[in-house]
Amino acid sequence: WSLGDQRGVHCALRPGGWILFQSVNPGADPVAASFARLRTVLWGGCPRVPGEAEVLLNQAGYSQVQTLPSSPTAIQAMIVGRRP
Repeated sequence: WSLGDQRGVHCALRPGGWILFQSVNPGADPVAASFARLRTVLWGGCPRVPGEAEVLLNQAGYSQVQTLPSSPTAIQAMIVGRRP
């Protein structure tokens, strides 16, 4: 997942459209965070945490970027952004 990929999605999305991005939610426990990153890599993903995803979406030109509220024990986080 790169900034270039997100720019391509940004161009394909209609103005006012929303992107929903799923990210690993490492939580506060370092052991649980390690397992979350490992699980993501084993499933073929790139272990981005919500803050990193927010930065990339902002750099790709999305507005109203935010991580949606979730349970502290959730293994995933959802980040949204809107194409201006």
